[in-house]
Amino acid sequence: MEALHRKGVPCPKPLRTVEGHATCRAAGRLVAAVSFVPGSSSTIAGAAKCRNLGRVMAQIHTVLERKVKRTSTDLPTGAVHGALAQENVFFLGDEVSGVINFRLRHDDALLSEVADVLVGWAGETNGELNKERARALLQGYEEVRGLSGAEKEALPGFIMASTSKRFASQKERTLLPEIAVVAYRSVTPDILG
Repeated sequence: MEALHRKGVPCPKPLRTVEGHATCRAAGRLVAAVSFVPGSSSTIAGAAKCRNLGRVMAQIHTVLERKVKRTSTDLPTGAVHGALAQENVFFLGDEVSGVINFRLRHDDALLSEVADVLVGWAGETNGELNKERARALLQGYEEVRGLSGAEKEALPGFIMASTSKRFASQKERTLLPEIAVVAYRSVTPDILG
């Protein structure tokens, strides 16, 4: 979070103890204090919010991306937030004002988080991606970090997997194969731009 905050990503700034530690013990638990971020979460996000979220997600990926040599077919990997769900993203108007809850941060293919965010923010109840919101998310993302050809080619499969995760624990899980195929097919050239 310190690296992200320094680079202008809207997230809380970790506050350090007098000794310079990022965490301390309180009531037997490890705790961290962070600065306040304004705004509130949004259960409904139109294209403008999605575009801004795409930009912020790409900022996170760019700041934390591993700079390793790879071939053109390799998918870029690095640290991902891990939980860019509605309750962890704050807005002031259409602008992302804060991203919280980095406790699920982990290393993964960056495209995995792109797919999870697309399904979480632009996915419909039948599994299809809302074209306007999905296009806005990807446009915002690519304003900061362009997707490689390999990533664009792999995106439908990642969308299928992410949709499967989303619906596996819901009552509609009996329709999961059909919903996953609908999601896969909804990644069309007009969404990818």
